[in-house]
Amino acid sequence: MPRLLTLALTVLLALGTAVLPGAPAGAGALPSRTVTAVGHEHDPPFITGRVSPDFGGKKAVVQRKKCRAGCTWKTYAKVATNPKGYYRANVQWPKAGKKLYYRVKANQCGGYATSYSMVLVAQL
Repeated sequence: MPRLLTLALTVLLALGTAVLPGAPAGAGALPSRTVTAVGHEHDPPFITGRVSPDFGGKKAVVQRKKCRAGCTWKTYAKVATNPKGYYRANVQWPKAGKKLYYRVKANQCGGYATSYSMVLVAQL
């Protein structure tokens, strides 16, 4: 059975929780960071990406949920970024016939708002 780890067509905007990079939500709102995430189909699968600007040496939070809607995001792992803001996090394949949803979160700090990557979907 082929493994599939893809970007979800439904980005966080559709879920109503997106923070666009550099787009303030309102007057006086903090700018957000750019958070990228790419899924890699290896054994074990992993996610790589970058948080910019100025996020080197900090912890990015990998979040996971088990359903598309109606579930809450839970912290799956906290991964350190290198001095340039790059990270790598191992993830899990779901059970056969199921899907797991992953995203990466950069917490508010340094004058930037909490920011999120697009949603990645892992499926067997």
